Amino acid sequence: MEYLQRLGLLIQPYNFLPANNKESYIQICASIDALDLHPNSTTAIEVDNLPNQSFNNLDPFHTGYENSEYKEKILSNIRNAWNQKVFRDKKPVKIEKQIKLPYGYSKKLDKIAEAYGENSVESLKKILDKEYNDVVLLK
Repeated sequence: MEYLQRLGLLIQPYNFLPANNKESYIQICASIDALDLHPNSTTAIEVDNLPNQSFNNLDPFHTGYENSEYKEKILSNIRNAWNQKVFRDKKPVKIEKQIKLPYGYSKKLDKIAEAYGENSVESLKKILDKEYNDVVLLK
């Protein structure tokens, strides 16, 4: 939506404010559908060098369902911008460390967890916290 608006290609009826995502989606779809009616749609141009033109001089009798080169270029740029945003917004994932317990100890841990009505990770955290407090903090 911001990309289309920045290029002056977002259809914005007077006094129209989208109230929800569905209305925003409809506005975006209408703007994309209207790209074939844009004055630049008959020529292959670079989108970055667009003059500030709007939908004032549209051809209402344009009847093709094929996408123009102009529309394909705009859609390609929107797709690339979205992919770039998603890539930049990725947060590093912390990998949880797996502790390998000697044979039989995982069963013991499961029994302790079952006795307290917890999962094994919560029980192990409590055991470690208690021992840490006893050993390190009381020294």
